Amino acid sequence: MKLPTLNVDVAVNTKTMQKGIAEAQKNLEKIGKKGLSFAGGTAGKLGGLAELGGGFGSAAIGIGGIGLAIAAPFKAASIVVDTFTNAVKNGEAAVKAFAAGTDIRGTGLNAVTAATLASGKEAAARMGGNAAGWIDSATAAAMNEQGQMGGVLGFLADWGNSIMENGKYLVAATAAVLGGKDLESAMTAAEIAVAPSTGAAQSYLTSQQINAQAALIEKQRKQERETNT
Repeated sequence: MKLPTLNVDVAVNTKTMQKGIAEAQKNLEKIGKKGLSFAGGTAGKLGGLAELGGGFGSAAIGIGGIGLAIAAPFKAASIVVDTFTNAVKNGEAAVKAFAAGTDIRGTGLNAVTAATLASGKEAAARMGGNAAGWIDSATAAAMNEQGQMGGVLGFLADWGNSIMENGKYLVAATAAVLGGKDLESAMTAAEIAVAPSTGAAQSYLTSQQINAQAALIEKQRKQERETNT
């Protein structure tokens, strides 16, 4: 029987971990200081604060520098990209409407202008792709070819997963008890809730329960087929 663990039980080589954090801070400071220098003026001088050290404080300077470096130009760039991609979409819509024999004067475009805009479809797709998926791209950059993350982010990912799994377990167990189940049944329900696969979840069921679920699923499928055909 699995018992909920509120703390993160992970074997960590503290020396290796501290070295990894220090290296990450060092690299982050370098990038952040460059970002601050882009801003110039007083902001540019803030990069010198990283020389004071201060653990995560210096890392925060690094993050601040990166954020400052991209914030203003990103806002302007997003306006440009959105304007371009929306114009192309409007052009495409007008071309389709014109081809269907619809009066497009209300769009403010004529067929020639609309066709010119529509020709930028591929460019708009590329620009739109650069404007989206930032977090996804950052996550991919932190992963290796096997889909794993190491270093500080790897440690944080393991920690986050442990916290979420144990939280899900506790919430499920609590709900089961409030739903009238005894402690043993509640623990089983919680184990099923955090099971990594259907097979793992079914391992907590009896053969009769599995067969009953299979019969219910088949009944629902049959009803759906009869409704949709």
